[in-house]
Amino acid sequence: MATGLEGVFAAGDAVTGTSSVIKAIASGRKVAAAIDRFLGGSGLVDARVAVPAEPATILGFEEGFALKSRCPDAFNCPPDLTGNFGPVAGDMDEDMAADEAGRCLQCDLRLKIARVKFWGDY
Repeated sequence: MATGLEGVFAAGDAVTGTSSVIKAIASGRKVAAAIDRFLGGSGLVDARVAVPAEPATILGFEEGFALKSRCPDAFNCPPDLTGNFGPVAGDMDEDMAADEAGRCLQCDLRLKIARVKFWGDY
């Protein structure tokens, strides 16, 4: 993973060309171990730096949550699109992205919440 210049390493698409994300991540892990050894470490980079936080099992009540609407899409007007291949839909700005994130219901939470029991389950 070392290049011809001392202390310079390369990995992923820069080495193999475009491949898969899995191969790029694996290559990055290998070069991280090589860099650690180069800097005098053991080369073991499998330790978790941050412990994953356990999500709360309840979302809590937020007034008006069900009434929150999606951010309006920013569309380019049809006259602006004639004669070019420009995008039809615009991009979100930072405020729009924050509003959309505020609507998130934490999809990973469904793995932690117990299934609702119906009368037939008792």
